[in-house]
Amino acid sequence: MTRRAVLLLELLLALAVLVASGMAIGAAVGRTTDSLVRADDRTRAADAAWSAIALIEAGIASPETLNGPGVDGTLWSLRIETQRTSHEGLVLVTAEAYPADGPAGSDARAVATARQYVRLSEVRDAPDRAPEPARRASPFTPGGAP
Repeated sequence: MTRRAVLLLELLLALAVLVASGMAIGAAVGRTTDSLVRADDRTRAADAAWSAIALIEAGIASPETLNGPGVDGTLWSLRIETQRTSHEGLVLVTAEAYPADGPAGSDARAVATARQYVRLSEVRDAPDRAPEPARRASPFTPGGAP
């Protein structure tokens, strides 16, 4: 082989190694991106489930009003179940979050499930106006008022 042929062969080999390593790195980045998207979905689903339990516990909503697809303005459908317990006044609330566009029904697999004992009370009406923001204490005026 001549010197030029060896140089061309070495160049082709280096290019093949570069392309193969680039493809391997690209595949790893793709898998990582998919994993991050799934983790974000699980986090958002858990947030929807725990938010539903918090609304029920605060008396702002009832399990019946939160049950169903996208009732909280999110992309998640909620299945809320209540179960009486042996503890007086406490109910076990289970909130399961599913993708709103996914399969519904009892055979669908929940993305997130939250369970908590709750003392159910009457659902309170939402206030007519938003509460005033809390004022921070000022070191310059007595009593903290500006």
